[in-house]
Amino acid sequence: MKQVICALVLASSLFSAGTLNAANSTSVSPMLGFNQGQLVLGLDYEKALNAHVGFGGYFTFTPEKKDLDYPQIIALGLDVKAHMSVEKLDVYVRPGFGLAFASIDDLSKSFLAPIFGIGLQYALSDKTLLGVEKLTVFNWSEKIDFSSESFVATARFKF
Repeated sequence: MKQVICALVLASSLFSAGTLNAANSTSVSPMLGFNQGQLVLGLDYEKALNAHVGFGGYFTFTPEKKDLDYPQIIALGLDVKAHMSVEKLDVYVRPGFGLAFASIDDLSKSFLAPIFGIGLQYALSDKTLLGVEKLTVFNWSEKIDFSSESFVATARFKF
């Protein structure tokens, strides 16, 4: 019952809050961050369906770190973003699903990989936002054991 009440409160706040997203706008967000001591690079594309929901694609790259026994990871796929904006702040969640390619030493594996991101961005102008995001790529492979949790800085450019 608590989950239903929380979901209703969240849904009502999504549709009553202000918006930084115009319907049918398009945005690109480069990402730069760290994951367990190594660099994470990425790019996210979003096409807004309305002021609160958009869909798009993502690409992330994490190089191999042999001394930490951490694989190189390349992930790409599709995601959906749900936004809630208040004043100049935009809070969003983005579940997604795609493919991931991981390799360490001589072992390479490709597999289906769901992602989940949660972020906060601040509007510098109508077309530029800066923020942070926690992005998790989940592992559905039995051959390579990892789960990738990254903290990245994001910049969203609308056009």
